[in-house]
Amino acid sequence: MGETGAYTGDFSNASIAALAIKKVIIDSFNYQFNGWGIWTWNSIDQIPRFWTLTEQNNTINKVLSPSFWPIG
Repeated sequence: MGETGAYTGDFSNASIAALAIKKVIIDSFNYQFNGWGIWTWNSIDQIPRFWTLTEQNNTINKVLSPSFWPIG
């Protein structure tokens, strides 16, 4: 699929951002996507700023983790 992510300006916290990213991933199943890249692990120097996987106690990382949400 390439990459996906969530701007901090569009989502007030990492939990809401994680659910939005998860929805994009789920919706992409209909188009036979089977791999995803997420912006960004822990870099906060980009503009506009994206939520990182590690912010707010690893919220997005946990929501998208196969151990919490197995895909397939």
